[in-house]
Amino acid sequence: MKKVWLISFLLSLHAMYAQNLQTGDLLFVVSGTSPYSDAISQSTAFAEDSLAFDHVAMLWITADSVFNVIEAVPQNVVHITTLDSFLVSATHLKGRPGVVVKRLTGNFSPDDAVLNALRYLGQSYDWYFEPDNGRMYCSELIYESYLNNEGDHIFNTVPMNFKSSDGTIADFWIKLFEDAGKPVPQGERGTNPQDMSRDKQLIEVYRYF
Repeated sequence: MKKVWLISFLLSLHAMYAQNLQTGDLLFVVSGTSPYSDAISQSTAFAEDSLAFDHVAMLWITADSVFNVIEAVPQNVVHITTLDSFLVSATHLKGRPGVVVKRLTGNFSPDDAVLNALRYLGQSYDWYFEPDNGRMYCSELIYESYLNNEGDHIFNTVPMNFKSSDGTIADFWIKLFEDAGKPVPQGERGTNPQDMSRDKQLIEVYRYF
């Protein structure tokens, strides 16, 4: 019954604010409580951040007004889901989806960003945050899809950090990379939802909570 009520609530909320959303808007999800979410938040969120994000996805509104989300998630390949399903599965804050919608300003084509993202459909999740390996993690999908009119990446890569505020690497990361026989890529360049959310080219247009 609670899930039915939630879906009904989201549908009505979506109907109220749909006119404010645009193709190419970015959906930032507040961090959850899984070990993976905790590890991401510990290594990417700063003390001055009011919210910690562990996921980012792209909104795609089709020509027939279907609201879709393109995303790379650990539980799946790069795929398309409906906005309503995305909101239901997101972390919730006091019964509402912990999702912040931000819009990119500047010279880029939202439709081209969607076409770029669709090229990666079916790629497996990139647990090891490596570039150009035929796999994608969430913010990497956004980084590779959003190009300016000159064909350059809009978002910047940063030195990746896997250390918590006390300077130690969380057990989650140590085990993940040890099991793969890879070193923790501390300092290698990459992206993450938290850093991306701080980009000054983004403006917040809505939050669901």
